[in-house]
Amino acid sequence: NGVELELPGLKDGGRLNAMAASVKIGVHSVSPGDYRFQVETSFEGSHVPNAFPEFKLSQGRKKLIGEGRLKPGKQSFTSTLEKTGRYKLKLRAKDQKWEHVVLHNGGWNQKIIETQTLLNQLRGNSEITPAAIETLEYNLQRNKRLLFEAIPETKWLGRQITRTLHWAKSMADGHDAISQQRGDFYRAYRSSFDGNLQHYSVHIPPSYDRRKRQALVIGLHGIGSGTHYTLRRVLGKDRDYENKEIGGKALIRTNMPRLPDYGVITACPWSYHNSAYWFYGEMDILRIIEEMKAAYRIDPNRVYLTGLSLGGLGTYHVGHHYPDQFAALGPLGGFSSIKLYRQIGQHPKKWWEKVLIEQRDATTYAENGRHTPMKVVHGAQDGPRHARAMTKRYEALGYKHELDIPELGHDVWQYSYGRGALIRWMKKYKRPEFPDRVTFKTHSYRYTKAYWTQINWINNYQQAAILDVQVAKPGRHRIQVNKLDNIRGFTLDLTQLKLADGDIDIHLAPAKKSFAVASATRVHFQKNNNGHWSIAPSSSPPRGYKHAGVSGPLDDIMFAPHTFIIGTQDPEQRSVNTLLAHEDAGYLRHRNHDIFFPLLLDSSPAADKALKGNIVLYGNPSSNRLLKKVLATGKLPIRFERDAIIVGKKRYSGKDVGIKMIFPNPFNPNSYVVIVAGTTWRGTLLSRHLPRHLPDIVVYDQQIDSRYLERILIDRPVLYADFFTQDWKLPN
Repeated sequence: NGVELELPGLKDGGRLNAMAASVKIGVHSVSPGDYRFQVETSFEGSHVPNAFPEFKLSQGRKKLIGEGRLKPGKQSFTSTLEKTGRYKLKLRAKDQKWEHVVLHNGGWNQKIIETQTLLNQLRGNSEITPAAIETLEYNLQRNKRLLFEAIPETKWLGRQITRTLHWAKSMADGHDAISQQRGDFYRAYRSSFDGNLQHYSVHIPPSYDRRKRQALVIGLHGIGSGTHYTLRRVLGKDRDYENKEIGGKALIRTNMPRLPDYGVITACPWSYHNSAYWFYGEMDILRIIEEMKAAYRIDPNRVYLTGLSLGGLGTYHVGHHYPDQFAALGPLGGFSSIKLYRQIGQHPKKWWEKVLIEQRDATTYAENGRHTPMKVVHGAQDGPRHARAMTKRYEALGYKHELDIPELGHDVWQYSYGRGALIRWMKKYKRPEFPDRVTFKTHSYRYTKAYWTQINWINNYQQAAILDVQVAKPGRHRIQVNKLDNIRGFTLDLTQLKLADGDIDIHLAPAKKSFAVASATRVHFQKNNNGHWSIAPSSSPPRGYKHAGVSGPLDDIMFAPHTFIIGTQDPEQRSVNTLLAHEDAGYLRHRNHDIFFPLLLDSSPAADKALKGNIVLYGNPSSNRLLKKVLATGKLPIRFERDAIIVGKKRYSGKDVGIKMIFPNPFNPNSYVVIVAGTTWRGTLLSRHLPRHLPDIVVYDQQIDSRYLERILIDRPVLYADFFTQDWKLPN
């Protein structure tokens, strides 16, 4: 108590009094009836001995387990709880109190221990799929957590524990009981981003028959909501307000209804919680579709995407980034256009901010909806501007869609999903696997493929690329390429198209040029520097150019696993580097992203091993050993001086200058290095004030510190900001 700490970066350098103590209480069942209690205390700052005064730990009503001085670190003890029931663990430090209820049931503990033992034996068993083992592990972890939380729904929890043990025993006998499970439950896979188990909720209807292909509905949750409650909503069983159904966790536990069978399998992704289905959240959706196809007999031409509120936003974006994944879309109450966000619409924007906004606006990609009919529902009392923005684009393009604006507020969930209405609407449509006409528009190397076409080389990465191609009728012996906007290389996969026998004529209308190719082949086209098109061995950019996975801008690294590396060589910079890395690993200080990327100190051997992957380096070369290594290669166009940062031939000097940039990793050109560094620790710390939408490189100083966590700069100047050229050079 009463610890004084100084926060670097405060203009007045003032001192704050903080309740700096944090306490973690862990309870582990070591055998039936025996528990190991662990109390961990820490001070988030420098080490402060005796930060806690005397403490007492008591079990039951009167039994005292321990007392004395509690220093930062871990203390543990074991106690036997003999009777089934609730026990209260208390920790008291002067006027601060913590307590935790332990729910003890010897039979449950025995089942959990038995499940854990079987799980340990199953690891590495080639007869059981990794997905089944990861699902078992997640459900076991969840049961432990719920037992630790002493939830009131004890009968329900007992059934969960028993079911998980049944799964484990079945797997130990060489059978996968999870694949036979019907109804609602959690599945999981291990995330490549942070190594944690990423869960999602599924409903497998009683009618599911492995011998027949089944439709799959992907349902995206709203902000702050969970996957199982979303499962209820998407299947038309939202909370019964009319009969005053109790809210909270009971909705997905004791009150979870039997969900209706609409002849579809349903999966609701967690997507790292409130990721807004961007970046790793988007990757989660695609991964779950693949997981479901591997676990169940899914019809790839009947995969549907829907979502509510934040999930509506995700439906707009993901549905148009990957149009060949879905047969129909059902966004409810979501945002389709960031151009309509109040902050973005009201303020002037830098030229590069306009580029980034265009890249991130779902309406930009509306052309991709040619074969994905869409039903949009948005309450009239909820300002349906976003619904109208996207449907107006569909209307102008002549694409199938319906717009429903009922006299409701934001909550249109039961109205839309009740009695399976939206699911039945989507089920009317099937994805054409190889449509005769494909229109594909992209603003990013992350989105390059649609059906039998692929854009591999974008001419100017600051503009959209559009490919429009169709099979000419009658005869099916000619393919017409109508549009090649901003494209240097593209591929057509003719192997699955039902074309006429013999050679096919491919006519590039914009170039007024035709090519004869075999009807069942993959053909690559490339345009040279003189503007002439030809068939080539590859349609990808040359080595060293921007390409899929290494293209920028700064936040493009969020599509791939990466490691944060903290510079420790300079004591003055170390605390700021640590602070920023911990904030960003969470990620980017966004609200409730359930993700935490690996953090390493630059002094650790593991940091050297991470050097060839995607890395984010904090601190300047005098602080970060790995940044010093990276700059020593001479491949980056920047240098640090004591009071300046040199970018190319331009010197940026002054008080607390900083830089944030993304560049191909010189130790592995297929990975990124991101640099967050200043000439001083204050220059590094000022990076916290940068907005979300940034190009490849930005140089800044104290002029940006008037705002925090914005999308754009608004009224703040930066010293320099731009995109690198196609070949990762500084622009003229």
